Amino acid sequence: MALTRRSFIGTSTAVMASLSAPMVMGQGKPRVVVIGGGAGGATAARYIAKDSDG
Repeated sequence: MALTRRSFIGTSTAVMASLSAPMVMGQGKPRVVVIGGGAGGATAARYIAKDSDG
């Protein structure tokens, strides 16, 4: 496989993203934002709150 600028940038981007993923993923408890207060949004918020500790 020939090393081109495009393949080098793509590979280096993938490597950097995979190395930084544990730092981003392991911070605190997950948060959810429900957009919309209609029937669907209210139902989603209710079940998320019911299934979590909040």
